[in-house]
Amino acid sequence: MVSPTLTISSLVDQALQTGKLLPATELEIYTVCNTAAELSLQDYMALDRLRQALQSGAVQALPRGPFVNIMEEMLLEETLRQLGQQPTANLDTLDLSEIMTHALNRLPPLYATTQAGAHHQRAHIDETLRAQIIEAVTEALTHCQAPLAHNIPIEPNRRQDLIFGDNSPQPDPLKPNPLQPSPSQPSPSQPNPTQPPLFRT
Repeated sequence: MVSPTLTISSLVDQALQTGKLLPATELEIYTVCNTAAELSLQDYMALDRLRQALQSGAVQALPRGPFVNIMEEMLLEETLRQLGQQPTANLDTLDLSEIMTHALNRLPPLYATTQAGAHHQRAHIDETLRAQIIEAVTEALTHCQAPLAHNIPIEPNRRQDLIFGDNSPQPDPLKPNPLQPSPSQPSPSQPNPTQPPLFRT
């Protein structure tokens, strides 16, 4: 578990001072980024400094072993169990990735890098967090069953409508459209009588 006093800025400063990005520091930065409700401007600036330092070689990332979020594994098992109890008609309106995302955002991440660590985390989850996982999945299923508008992928040409809603900017009929020639200007397809003959079509 990441200490609440640790911030992305302090973790990045630690890497910049030592010139090395330790696996533990990398994991802490990753955890903070995934558990914070919102990153501040200072956090983004610190991450950018770290990226530049890694690219320039001022900071070297030490090799690390793989790590997995055991909570995600246990949550998937519970999600599939509850999905198996759903009526077949409801399955067409449910998205597994959306259910998992909704539930994971309400549960603490628990990482492991070894088989022994993963076994310990699974036992810890079974003993202390099983009820919380069941509740999170149940809530996610209820939330994700309704065919809400925000569940529909945003098409590029509809982003402005979704952002502005009914207040989407509309063209003012009293203002000339710069993409269309005004009545006083000749169309590009017609010769302009005031142009020199050299430029006429």
